[in-house]
Amino acid sequence: MKNSLPFISSMVIILALINSLCSSQNMGVIGLKETSGYSQGYSQSIKTSDGGILAVGVTGPNGRITKFNSSYLELWSYGVDSIPITDIVETNDGNYVILGYSTRSNFNGAPFIIKMNSAGTVIFKKMFYSTIVSNSFTAAGICKAAGADNGFVFYGGNCFAMDYMVKCDVNGNIQWENTYVGTGNGYFASMISETNGYVTDFNTTQLSVPSIGIIKFDVSGNILWCNVMQSTNNVAPIKNSLVKKNNGDYFIMTSPGDVYGAQTYTVNSTGTTTTCKRYINTVQVEMTAALATGNTNDEILITGELSPGYGTYMKLDVSGNIVYQKQSNTFTSYFYHATSLHNGSYLISGGTGSYGKILAVIDETGAGVCSTANTSLTSSSLTFNLTSPTLTPYAITVLDTDVNYSVYSFTQTRTNLCGSLNSDELSNNDKELEIFPNPTSGMITIRSEKINSIKIYNALGENIYSFSVNDLNSYSQESQSITVDLSGQANGIYFLKVETEKGFYSDKLILQK
Repeated sequence: MKNSLPFISSMVIILALINSLCSSQNMGVIGLKETSGYSQGYSQSIKTSDGGILAVGVTGPNGRITKFNSSYLELWSYGVDSIPITDIVETNDGNYVILGYSTRSNFNGAPFIIKMNSAGTVIFKKMFYSTIVSNSFTAAGICKAAGADNGFVFYGGNCFAMDYMVKCDVNGNIQWENTYVGTGNGYFASMISETNGYVTDFNTTQLSVPSIGIIKFDVSGNILWCNVMQSTNNVAPIKNSLVKKNNGDYFIMTSPGDVYGAQTYTVNSTGTTTTCKRYINTVQVEMTAALATGNTNDEILITGELSPGYGTYMKLDVSGNIVYQKQSNTFTSYFYHATSLHNGSYLISGGTGSYGKILAVIDETGAGVCSTANTSLTSSSLTFNLTSPTLTPYAITVLDTDVNYSVYSFTQTRTNLCGSLNSDELSNNDKELEIFPNPTSGMITIRSEKINSIKIYNALGENIYSFSVNDLNSYSQESQSITVDLSGQANGIYFLKVETEKGFYSDKLILQK
């Protein structure tokens, strides 16, 4: 497809247009189980700029990547062998960068990066390693580059009590790398990008007390300030638990070592003024991730798992008081992550032993997960010492190499566990629609018994073909077959929207002359 690249890079426009044609989304929970193999949970999901959802997780030693449209119907699903996936980000160019780590003996523990476009096409795959530390880097997290840069930054740690950061350009080439002695091991640290730099949390025992810390970096990875909140108990950061509020404060959720529950810190924009609250429970509960809701009142949504195997979530107000705490009560589950859908609802990712991966949508009140109220967590304020440790830069050369890890398609079945995340868009099993050939050199046939309308868009969002039964004086919907000539269009990717008697169906078309 020699002329397709300009169209691929602009797909976000048309996908957003197609998604806007779907009806509003109901709250509920779907389970997605692979048709073969052991199916584990989605560890993270993000709302993409085209209105869809990108979710990642693991199945055994292999990574899983699934793209959904706005109705939570799969557009594509890929696996990566021997690569458990830890984090994802959409970069400023509208592509997706997925972070994992190798479990192969030749690159055991080395961070792995795969970049894909919104159609699921692989742009590049790379492994990053260091001969000094025998590839024993962890791959904790990734964020887009600061400002308008189209690159990305990934981070983690190693067994020498060091954290590292690597900045790559849009093509995955290393631009700079920094390693810091005296932080922690970076296994569960979280990181966010800002206009003028980056902020990350970390755990440390540098001051002889297991504590939580926060670092502000400039755009080149130089430390602007660093502070540690010393605690009387062993605390460690939890992945996806560093968030920034509307008022500029940072919120960190940690895991206390002496009780089940959570311990949270609020830090101002210079890292100097902090508050701390502890949430303990009457039954075993482990909180897993935090989300700044984005509401003007600066509420926080926290997900977790409540013994004996129920997903739980709670909302905190601006002062850290519990607004509500709820748990799933119709299926066993565990909730790993939450993201805002920017419409007054939130997407929760997780898993369950019976149904594999889970995606759940809740509203501002917490409704949507067949949930029941739970009051097992109680909060109290804590005091602690604020210190400023010395972090020493250390030179470790990180190398990158192209790798041959295979990316392969897989299928999974879906089950509505509670409510429905389907709107009026048809699933692949229900569409009763044939589209062939695809890819096409020009002529394409669309066949269904009851088509009401057809629209085709190019990657710029322009409607290049429209058909409606209302345009014809007399028309029979029985045994309907419509042929469309695209030979006058340029090579590339196009998007099809078909309305049938059952609902809507969308798909992409590939024109290759």
